[in-house]
Amino acid sequence: MGSNMNFDYDVIIIGGGPAGSSTAIRLKKAGLKVAVYEKEIFPRPHVGESLVPFCYDLFDELGILDELKKTTVRKPGVRFI
Repeated sequence: MGSNMNFDYDVIIIGGGPAGSSTAIRLKKAGLKVAVYEKEIFPRPHVGESLVPFCYDLFDELGILDELKKTTVRKPGVRFI
């Protein structure tokens, strides 16, 4: 490891999926130094890339709503049975 690498973190998160990335954003906003380690390369293609209005408040709180609106398909509503 090179001497210029900084490993001084308050929290290390393994997995950058929805839970890991949301947690990282909240911890960073709380002033903590956060590292996220993810084995996949993003963005990656997979099924389910859509926005439903129910999630807008959470995405806005996380500060990612505007970017998601640019990169996802909006669904005006869904019904789970």
